[in-house]
Amino acid sequence: MSSRPRSLVGSVYAQVKSGLSAGFDATFGVLTAASLVAPLLGTVTAADVVMQRNSVEILRLRSDGPSIQGASPVLELRESDQGADGKTWWVNSAGGEFRIDAVNDARTVATRALTIARSGTSVPTMDLGATATRIATGKKLEIYNTADQTTNYEKAELLFETNYAKLKTSKGGTGTARGLRIEHQDGSGIAVGGFANLAIYGSAGGGCSLSTDDGVSLNITSRITSASNPGFYLSNGTFGTPYNASSGTQKHFMVQSNVNQTGTGLFVGVEADFNPVAVGSGGFYLMRLLRNSAERFRVDGAEPTSGNTNTLLAYHNGTSVTFQRVSLGAADSGGSGFKVLRVPN
Repeated sequence: MSSRPRSLVGSVYAQVKSGLSAGFDATFGVLTAASLVAPLLGTVTAADVVMQRNSVEILRLRSDGPSIQGASPVLELRESDQGADGKTWWVNSAGGEFRIDAVNDARTVATRALTIARSGTSVPTMDLGATATRIATGKKLEIYNTADQTTNYEKAELLFETNYAKLKTSKGGTGTARGLRIEHQDGSGIAVGGFANLAIYGSAGGGCSLSTDDGVSLNITSRITSASNPGFYLSNGTFGTPYNASSGTQKHFMVQSNVNQTGTGLFVGVEADFNPVAVGSGGFYLMRLLRNSAERFRVDGAEPTSGNTNTLLAYHNGTSVTFQRVSLGAADSGGSGFKVLRVPN
């Protein structure tokens, strides 16, 4: 080797060594100006060490850490103690996305594990590419609806709490307690909070349903202790929005079932069984139908007295509408062996 290449390599080595911290040493093999200086090593200062490829910076060693640059820079991490196709990770960025890939040993297959997109300094999306996403015990996933995430915030939380898996909302400070809604693309869904404790929405122009597997009963339970609240309340729309169709027939409540029994089967369309342990002095009604808060039909729960039924109904007596109890006529008043049902004149 001529003295010129050797002196050039010595000069480069001296620059690299002087630009790094004390105690660093490097062993160069056979280096030439073409293989080192032009393609790889750019300006070396006491502050930074810059490496280039074809005059384009690809690595900068700075006092606060390395910087990898390029249109699609990649940092490869290789775990030597792992098995086949389990050693290599790529940490890379391209197209405004930060990515982590699991890579096979031949570097021919990369499986995306994480993608974080950015727009300027904001980070609008984060995608977990694994088949399963796990959060450690005692941790939770928080999604904020506010820029403030410490004092006046609104957020959704996914967590395990008191042995229940929960998806819930919470607030802090002047934040608003938001509702929670599970929604399909067609607009149907289930909402918790807001104007009602629980609401089920059907798709626009369609309906909504509660269903169970064949052979399994659908049980809806209500626990009421307040004197003013009904156990079950059916309302047509938000806060009693009236039916407003200009044609057709609108039905508030409908029960429909197909029956195809054989043998000694028994079918009951509607059955209501009320078991009062004790009732107050206000009365006990099995059924009551009203129109504009005025009674039109009622079935009392108490046993009827002699000559009476437990049914009351509204009728027009020729002068006005009145609401009276249905009583029984005299023996054979409805023919031999029958009594007529009667109401006052």
